[in-house]
Amino acid sequence: MHTDGYIALLRPDHPYAPKNGYVMEHRLVMEEYLGRYLKPWEIVHHKNGVKDDNRIENLGLAPKSKHDLLSLATNTRIQHLEQVLFVGDPIFDLQLHEEASRE
Repeated sequence: MHTDGYIALLRPDHPYAPKNGYVMEHRLVMEEYLGRYLKPWEIVHHKNGVKDDNRIENLGLAPKSKHDLLSLATNTRIQHLEQVLFVGDPIFDLQLHEEASRE
């Protein structure tokens, strides 16, 4: 089962499973690696931003407050890189592409 890009697995006996019984796979992978259940406030972060890449080397663990800062920093870096690399390039800049198509 996919949920907003994440993979969820049916684990109705998991102590933190919601009523539908599905637990996010990345949480299960981290729990197996650590040998314990994650606390509800512990967030598993996908380092490369790919939500269904649940290899342990792509996962990190952080409290929610630090994860929020990490996500903000990552999104800011991505936006900056997009500006540097793609603005003005008609292939990547849809507005320029649309303008060129009209000419």
